[in-house]
Amino acid sequence: MKNNYSSFKNLQSINRDKNYINQNQFLNKSEKVDINKILNKVKINQKNEKKNIFLKSCVAVLLVIFTIIITRF
Repeated sequence: MKNNYSSFKNLQSINRDKNYINQNQFLNKSEKVDINKILNKVKINQKNEKKNIFLKSCVAVLLVIFTIIITRF
C-alpha cells in the first residue's frame, strides 16, 4: 500500500511542477498591448457599473414602495 500511495504523491508533485512551468511560460511572453484598448475597456466597465448600481437602487426603491402599499391595504 505504501508503494501505491508514494507513487501517487510523486505523480501529484510532477503535475504541480508541470503546472508551475506552464504558468511561467505564459508570464515570460512579452506581448504588445494597446493602452487605448485597455483604457476603453475600463471606461466601458465603469459605465456598466454605474448602470447596474442605478438599476439595483431603482429595484430596491420599488420593492420598498410595493411593500408599503401592500401592508397599508
